Amino acid sequence: MSAHTQDDKLAPTSSNERKNNEQIKREVEHWVEQCILSLNLCPFAAVPYRKGLVHIEICEAKRFESVVGTLLGEIEKLVMSSPRELSNTLVVFRHAFAAFDDFLDAAATFNAMLERSNLHHSFQVATFHPDYYFANSKPSDRGNLTNRSPYPIFHLLREDEMTDVLARYSAPEQIPIRNVELLSSLDLEDIAKRWPFIDPSSLTSPENA
Repeated sequence: MSAHTQDDKLAPTSSNERKNNEQIKREVEHWVEQCILSLNLCPFAAVPYRKGLVHIEICEAKRFESVVGTLLGEIEKLVMSSPRELSNTLVVFRHAFAAFDDFLDAAATFNAMLERSNLHHSFQVATFHPDYYFANSKPSDRGNLTNRSPYPIFHLLREDEMTDVLARYSAPEQIPIRNVELLSSLDLEDIAKRWPFIDPSSLTSPENA
C-alpha cells in the first residue's frame, strides 16, 4: 500500500497522546545514550551527539503530506547550517507510522522524492522503528535491536559526512557482525533496561539463534 493512501492508519495511540514532546524527547535520548552510544552500535554517532550537533525534532503530523513537509523543512535546516553547527537530525514521529509496513512504505516514498530532486546526492535516510526487522531476518532475531527505537524515526544524515567517517574507519563491514555478537551476549534484564519499549521474551535466545 502506498504511503499516500494510509492517512487513516496514522492515528496516534492513546499512550503517545498523553505524553508531551519533552517526555518523548527524553525517551529518544535514553535510547540514543543507552543503546546506540553505550553499546557503540554506531561508532560514528558519539562525536556529533556529545558535541550537541544532533537535533531531535518531534513531528506532530498525522497525514503523510504533512510529514513530508516536516522532513523537507529539516533538510532545509541542514542545508542552511554548517556541519559544525548541525550535523544530523532525528525526526521522531509521535503519531504516524505505528505499523512497520506503513513506515517502510513512507521511507521508500520519501527516498524516491529525494532521488527525483537530486537531494539523494547530499543526504541519506536511516530508519528506526519499535518493530524494526531486517529483510533477511525474523522479527525475533536479536540483531534487529540495532534499529529498534521507541518511536518511528527517520535519521537525516549528510552524505559527505558519512563518506568521510567511513573512509577513516577500519573495516566498517564488520560493524553489523560485531553488533550481533554483542546483542547476543546481553541478558534479558539488560535488554529490558535499554529497550523498555519492547518485550525481551519475544526475542530468540542466543542458543536458539
